[in-house]
Amino acid sequence: MGREGTHLEFGPFIPWFNAALGEMYVRAFAFIALICVTAIWGYTFVVVRDAVRIYPVVPFLSLRFCFAALLLSPLLLRGHIDLRAGVLPGIALGAGYLCQTFGLEYTTASQAGLLTGLFVVITPMMELAVYRARPRNVTVVAVLTAFLGTALLAAPTGISVGNAQLAGDGLEILTAVAFSVHLLLLGRATLGRDSGQLAFAQIATAALAFTVGATALKGYPRPSGEVWTALLITAGLATALAFWIQTRVQKYLSPSRTALVLVLEPAFATLFGFLLAGDTFTRTQAVGAALILLAIVGHESVVAARPAPTRLGET
Repeated sequence: MGREGTHLEFGPFIPWFNAALGEMYVRAFAFIALICVTAIWGYTFVVVRDAVRIYPVVPFLSLRFCFAALLLSPLLLRGHIDLRAGVLPGIALGAGYLCQTFGLEYTTASQAGLLTGLFVVITPMMELAVYRARPRNVTVVAVLTAFLGTALLAAPTGISVGNAQLAGDGLEILTAVAFSVHLLLLGRATLGRDSGQLAFAQIATAALAFTVGATALKGYPRPSGEVWTALLITAGLATALAFWIQTRVQKYLSPSRTALVLVLEPAFATLFGFLLAGDTFTRTQAVGAALILLAIVGHESVVAARPAPTRLGET
């Protein structure tokens, strides 16, 4: 729905009120819709963890991304098709989901969501390494806070169980690194290209890689009803529908406000893990989880309030 269709009619004598109320209504609706998208992403940590307990990881990812690519394929009908720019970001995206999904076999949905959210503070540090972009003081503080929180969150609760969970936590940290690489690659790939086609190219690249991997391994076991439900939620709601909503609502929200909403994903993952999956924390781990959330949300809040000046050559 475009801006021209958002005005509500309250009479010919106050057109300025109609316009202002319509704009406020649309921005509020966009804000709520984006929160719903973030909640869906947080919920999928629980859904995927339950699914990969009874179904192999690589075939599950293959089916998920193939269905998502199929749902996004109508985006190819717009203009000249050029999918090459999405290949490298798609590889990084696939690597992130591979680590994340394998990690969910060993750690809780709550910890997976929190550790994946570390990409928010890892990305600026990667920019320092790649582009020599000096990080802000708030970024340095956030990284140190997140590092301490990660150490406390990953504290083993037992010998055998703790070691397995520690391996899962390590995979989730690798997920955050892969997603940070994905963001850096995507920042270059988006220049002058159709966002819909670029999204399809990334999803299709990951789908192809997972399909090759699944075929080379044991193929595709017959999914149960629970697995099919997880595939519909992750491919349909969490990928295709969520992408469509995100691209629509970002016309009405600033990038800083969008980023601030999206960092709620770890909080939703923790909430759904606690309510639906029975996730628990020791006191030490609870302090670690709180520090990670503080680092992520605090960092983005400061950045949103005081955006950095654009570097030369950026748009």
